[in-house]
Formats: sequence, C-alpha cells, structure tokens
Amino acid sequence: MRSFLESVFWILLIIGLLLLFGSILVAAICALFKRISDTGTHKPSSPTSAPKFKFPKLDFLWDYESPEKKAGRMGEQFANQVIREILRESDVSFANVKISAEGKQCEIDNLIINNRGVFIIEVKNYVGEVYGTEEDPEWIKNKISPGGYFSQVTVKNPIKQVKRQTFILSRYLKAYGIDVWIEGYVFFVNMNSPVESKYVLRTQKDIDNAIHYGYNNNLRSDVKEKIVELLR
Repeated sequence: MRSFLESVFWILLIIGLLLLFGSILVAAICALFKRISDTGTHKPSSPTSAPKFKFPKLDFLWDYESPEKKAGRMGEQFANQVIREILRESDVSFANVKISAEGKQCEIDNLIINNRGVFIIEVKNYVGEVYGTEEDPEWIKNKISPGGYFSQVTVKNPIKQVKRQTFILSRYLKAYGIDVWIEGYVFFVNMNSPVESKYVLRTQKDIDNAIHYGYNNNLRSDVKEKIVELLR
C-alpha cells in the first residue's frame, strides 16, 4: 500500500512539474510574439532601444530584363542613332509611338515624317540567322551558341508585323481626316536575314534611300504638320 501511494505521489509531482514548465513556455512564447509585433508599431523609447527589423528591398526582382528584351532595347537604341545621323532638316522623327485604332493597338519603333511621306521602321535585333517569306505567319531563327549548340525557334513574321502597324496608323490618321500612304520597313540590325524583299532594310544607306530617295508621296506641308501635332 505504501509503495502504491509513493508511486501516485511521484506521478502527480511529475505532472505538476510538466504543467509548470508548460505554462512558463507558453508565457515566454506569447511575450516573444508580442515583442515582435510591437517593433512595427511602437517608437523606440530611447536612443539605446534595439533597432527595428527591416525586410531587405527586393526591387531588383521587378527590374529584371530578359536577354531577348535587352537585345531588342539595345537594337532600338542603335537604330535610333543610325536614323538620327541621316535625318535632314525637314524630317521629323518619333520613337516608340503607341497607336490605337478600331480596337487594335501597336507600338512603332521608329516613325519618320517628311515632305515625301510617312515611314515606319520596325527594328529587329535577332541573334542568329532569320529567314522566311513575306506570307509566312512565322519565320525560322537558327542560332549557334558560343558552346557550339544549335537551336531553332520560330518568331513572328516581321514583315507582317510592320504591315499591321501601317494599317493601324493609317486607320488612326483617317479618323482625323488624314488619308495618306504609309511606307513600312523592317531594319535588321545584324544584317542576318537572307530574305530579299522591298520591305527589308539592312544598312544605313538602305534607310536613307527609303525615306529620301524612294517613292515620293508628295506630302503637303499642312498635312505633315497636322500629323506631327497628332503624334506629339
């Protein structure tokens, strides 16, 4: 009987100690969470107060630019410089023009307006060789990496792309009573497409010929000024 009572005593003692330690642990955890929550709402009481925790800034994650986008941006910057070098006093140039008409939207890389007409130049800075036909919905791009690996992907037909841009810009201008013919071209920065087409430009001289020596649409000065005002 005595041994039984001793066993009960020790069991109750152990349970009591466990409950005590459990209460202390819960109180400590609650105090810790309260301290963490208070650091975001309470001002430090003195210069010696512990500094508030600050999460590191992650803005760089949103500033990431894919290699394809970077190549496109660099190509556009290069093309802008090439075009500026051949512009004449009567030329007006716009870059990255966003146009919307009849529910369709597009962004024009380069738009030049002079007394000969309105010219769109779509810039392509592909890495590798690009080929296709004017009517293909997509073109093929072959690329060999520095390590010698061959890859092949499809890209949107750039000629169809610039034709779409000329259509949208034409409809946009017609909405304001301006009916003019628009010339559209694709400029390959790396001269890496064997496609022969009147819509393809490969050199600065090609651009100069297209906007200064090509077909003359005889754009009147008043119409030219009205277009320029609409696009500003």
